[in-house]
Amino acid sequence: MSRWSVMMVVLMLSISSLAGELLPFRVGVLSGIHHAEHTYAAQLLEQSLSLHGYQMELISLPGKRLMSQLNRGEVDGDLLRSVDLSRGFESIIRVDEPMGSSCVSVYRLQARSDIVHGTEGQTPILAVYHGAPGASGFFSRYWPDTQLVHFSRLTQGVKMLTHERIDLIAVHDLDRHYLDALSDRLIQRYARVNLALDYFHINARHADLAEPLAATIKRLKQTLSPPKCQQGSRVLMSGETEYLDVSETAQGGP
Repeated sequence: MSRWSVMMVVLMLSISSLAGELLPFRVGVLSGIHHAEHTYAAQLLEQSLSLHGYQMELISLPGKRLMSQLNRGEVDGDLLRSVDLSRGFESIIRVDEPMGSSCVSVYRLQARSDIVHGTEGQTPILAVYHGAPGASGFFSRYWPDTQLVHFSRLTQGVKMLTHERIDLIAVHDLDRHYLDALSDRLIQRYARVNLALDYFHINARHADLAEPLAATIKRLKQTLSPPKCQQGSRVLMSGETEYLDVSETAQGGP
């Protein structure tokens, strides 16, 4: 799209917004997702869409159904995805400005604190949720000395860790409270990473909106406060790892 076309789209939508005629924009979010970065992304997107003449409406849907409905145009957008849906669906476009990132911690059994990523002679087995290809790609790239395996449910992954079939497990930060409930052994948070991989996707009928919306999102990100793990940490944002105090355990931790 030419620069002139982008300016015209912004102008027309801005006029509509000023006239109070916000158009509905149905945005899907994965069922059961209530993480802090989703709240941040929803706030960011709602403000961005309003500047282009749209009123956001959030709809909770299962992951596969959300993708198919977006591709068919039954919903207008998908709030956060770590994979580029445009590569697999002909009617989905990725808005090329990251909405945020996922906060993931790596845990090990406290009784096995000798398991240290990057230690010569060790090849720790690390389990990652199979529905998070972005996380799998991150650990494959930055933790190449680990053996990557996958789990389908958190209960399965914690059971694997408890019975020492794996050495490490990567879990979303806000799911850490489940670890105590699912295991009868002390589980220790060992490291934390920040995956800057989440993007907003739209149906192709909104193709003219993709470029100006990306610019608006980029601008508004400078004014909104992101979740804690996204703030001011060069280590977390560069693909490196922050190693935590090994005395911190999931049980009784903050």
